Amino acid sequence: MPLDCFGINRYDYEMWKPGPDPTGETTLEVAVSPAQVGGQAKKKSIPRIAGIDIARGIAIYLMIQSHTVKGLLYFRDMPDWGIWPMHTLTKISSSLFVIVYGVTLGIIFLPRTLTGRWKATARHLWWRTLVVIFWYKVLILVQTLQTRPPDVIIDMLLYKKFPDFVEILNFYGWIMLGIPLLLPLWRKLPIWAGLAIAVSLALLGKLLSYWDFGGVAQIKAMVVEQKGYFCYGILTRGPMVLFGLFLGDLLGRALDFHKRRKQLAIGCVGVGLFMLLLMFSAYHANIGKVVVDMARNIGKHPPQIYFVLFSTGGALFVLGLCLFIQGRSPWYLKPFEILGRESLVTFNFHICFIFLGLRWLCGLKRFKTPEVTYGQALLLVLVTTAACIGVAMLNTARKKRKRARKQTETARLKAERKTEQNLMKEFDR
Repeated sequence: MPLDCFGINRYDYEMWKPGPDPTGETTLEVAVSPAQVGGQAKKKSIPRIAGIDIARGIAIYLMIQSHTVKGLLYFRDMPDWGIWPMHTLTKISSSLFVIVYGVTLGIIFLPRTLTGRWKATARHLWWRTLVVIFWYKVLILVQTLQTRPPDVIIDMLLYKKFPDFVEILNFYGWIMLGIPLLLPLWRKLPIWAGLAIAVSLALLGKLLSYWDFGGVAQIKAMVVEQKGYFCYGILTRGPMVLFGLFLGDLLGRALDFHKRRKQLAIGCVGVGLFMLLLMFSAYHANIGKVVVDMARNIGKHPPQIYFVLFSTGGALFVLGLCLFIQGRSPWYLKPFEILGRESLVTFNFHICFIFLGLRWLCGLKRFKTPEVTYGQALLLVLVTTAACIGVAMLNTARKKRKRARKQTETARLKAERKTEQNLMKEFDR
């Protein structure tokens, strides 16, 4: 995310500079710091991982599917096959997006803490935090202006209430606020200490969930989540970011990158399948009700154990499959890769498309009698997805033109300096 949820070129260690999109969502082709091998500093680079973009794109698509259908229909208007499996499967999207964001941090930004450019990168990250929070406020207005009274909208802008479609950006913003402080400390620790930090924060969040936070439910909702508030808790979902950071760190520090990537892929698929099987076996006697409850967001805030097993297990399974992809992505996965490269742009645009385009301009608001059938809503999911892909491609082209102009200007200035130096040498003679 869209943290949200980012284009980096390959630089040598000494020449590493922040890309124009410092949160790293768009590309994962980076240079990493020298690895100490036998006392010698050895340079290496991480190949581009198209699977990371694809995994993020799948998360974005599932959000588009969930939000488009929910934006046009109530749950009561959906057929059984729309609840399960269509809408239940979308519940892996938030966990997948959060974990992939952590992986991106571990691969791209964690090695940057060892460079002299880290302070500039940290400032870029904090600026990106302000951008995410700004869009969170804007999208609150986009979602609520047609349906909510002014006092409710003001309460949402002031964190007294929380919207149900764009709240992931609020969580994303708060997490990004602490990332520039966390990464330098993380890099100094042994690699497995990161996993211990993630587990410790999860346990801390569980303990704090029994505290009422002085009766201020909004603060509790933002920290550990509170029943009745659609809000992602920092200590509830934050450990998933750290777990993703741990996975990215494993890749970043590996001497044999491709071997480590395959090992992580197998591990994620295995752990994901284990969590899914554990959920289905633990609730097999009542599995129909459980999956329908998940589709209806019951047990999501705060997350119940069945929701955690299904959402996280599904996310790890999808991430593992995506990590098997080596080199360029196959053509049939290209749309997901395009969405994943521009996740913040596509997330923001799909909310505007649904609430301003479909519900306002086309008049497809949710009434007692729905304006569209469930099948028509699914067709509109494809329309929304296609529009998001188009916007993502336009934004990618804009970035390429900007980089090309910058490279041309840099080459021109370099040529002028060289000419000036040659003239000075001739003058000295």
